[in-house]
Amino acid sequence: MTVRVELGGITLDLLPGRIAYRPDTATLFVADMHLGKSGTFRAHGVPVPESSTSDLHRLASLTKKHNAQTVVVLGDLLHDRNTLRGDLGAQIQNEISDFPVPIHLVPGNHDLHTKNLDSLELTITAEDGEIDGLRLRHEPDPKSTSPMLAGHVHPVAILGTRGGPHLRTRCFHAKNEVMTLPAFGSFTGGFEINWNQGALFASGEQEVIPLNPDAKGMSLRTPHDSR
Repeated sequence: MTVRVELGGITLDLLPGRIAYRPDTATLFVADMHLGKSGTFRAHGVPVPESSTSDLHRLASLTKKHNAQTVVVLGDLLHDRNTLRGDLGAQIQNEISDFPVPIHLVPGNHDLHTKNLDSLELTITAEDGEIDGLRLRHEPDPKSTSPMLAGHVHPVAILGTRGGPHLRTRCFHAKNEVMTLPAFGSFTGGFEINWNQGALFASGEQEVIPLNPDAKGMSLRTPHDSR
């Protein structure tokens, strides 16, 4: 179920549910939750269900399951500048206040436009900050020479053939020293990564699967092992 990798000498577990876990610091990493996005669509007449609180519940459940002591969100926790207004905003604020462990946020481009971001009970970590030797950014820096985790891209991989039966799956994408996480939010799109552009790991709800030779070569533990 878990794939263990090493990024610049730092051990990371890629876990089902679109999360990464650093065992030596008990830190869980996610990216691109986009809380409030479905509400924005509904405000424009698109009938979609609200997913914000369910995604926060899912993250809290995964945090407890893996005994994480800290959660780091690699940007775009929130989607819209007005997400924290009204009933939904109050609900999100309460959910974050009641979250089982401290949350650190590396603000993404959507977060930077959000009003009242400082009303949330979390710690803002500077873009391109470093925690225990691991660089943290919202947008990946492909030229990084030190290990980095990032989000923003919403990477997906295509399984199958164009024009024929195929499956689109969210994935972890690693190239050189940079690991880009899949979007955690339930209501998010994705950007297709070519199979020859680094290591791709399919990220499902039940298991993580190395998809290409680069991913298989990077894996220290098979998907059938568990934490």
